[in-house]
Amino acid sequence: MTSIQGNLQFEGNTQLASIDVSNLKSASGSIGVSGGQLQEVVFTALETVGGDLSFESNEGLQKVDLSNVTSIKGNLHFQGNDQLSSIDVSKLESADGGIGIAGGQLREVNH
Repeated sequence: MTSIQGNLQFEGNTQLASIDVSNLKSASGSIGVSGGQLQEVVFTALETVGGDLSFESNEGLQKVDLSNVTSIKGNLHFQGNDQLSSIDVSKLESADGGIGIAGGQLREVNH
């Protein structure tokens, strides 16, 4: 699957250690990842998001790879990801709703 018409939500998946959606290029709606024990989220092919892109309350999340995302029509939001140390948004050109990062142990943001 390379595109989603609508939203993509990962919520409360306590057994899921990583998400690798490496073929997804676009989502017309929002993408949310919240309330799990994830350590890594990889969206290496993702380029555009039509809504918000958010990562909230993922206690073990350490790394988020959004290295090909160029455009987010909503907000890019990170909150309550206590172990988050690395975010790669190296090709991001616009986040129309803004960018918010709260909490975590960030040591690296690639932009």
